[in-house]
Amino acid sequence: MTKKKSIRERAIDELLPHLLPMGKSALTSLEYKILTEVLLHGKTFADLSKTLKLTVHRQAQIFEGAITRLINTVNDMEPDGVLAGTLQTELDKTREELAEVRFELENTNRELDEKQKKLGALVAHEKLPAKARAALDLLIDDTELSARVKGICSRSSIYKVRQLIQFSKSEFLNLRNCGEQSANEVQAFLLKKGLNWKMSI
Repeated sequence: MTKKKSIRERAIDELLPHLLPMGKSALTSLEYKILTEVLLHGKTFADLSKTLKLTVHRQAQIFEGAITRLINTVNDMEPDGVLAGTLQTELDKTREELAEVRFELENTNRELDEKQKKLGALVAHEKLPAKARAALDLLIDDTELSARVKGICSRSSIYKVRQLIQFSKSEFLNLRNCGEQSANEVQAFLLKKGLNWKMSI
């Protein structure tokens, strides 16, 4: 059973086909197409991925930018010259609706970014050889690293190999009392374990 739309939803549906062409001059053809397909035709970014050859994340970025420009265009309109009476009221509601869409989209983008980072880390972790994965959770104090290197790590709150691989060699060299010999020792240790500097795991 189709859910009955509210008065506001029906007003938005009626107004958007007139509003989008007003802001068309401020949008690129791709932005206009994505806005039209999503707002007027109810399509999702996933639906459009095949035809537009763009990822969902990239479409969301374009959509957000287009919404911002559309809001700015609407805000710049002179109500007396373009809209009046009831239409102006509906335009105000649409501004609020677009602002809400932008807010929701920003949240969605943040969630997508987090998911992509987690997925990237998971993929990178799964690609590691078993020996390398096992080494990640080793305590620095339980490794064969020298007492000097262990002291450098302890003073910098580096307690596990997993933390150690987040550094680049130059960053590790900047730690207190660290010299080239200590950095080379760490590098040799990491390579022996199938790891390296600056790994996103």
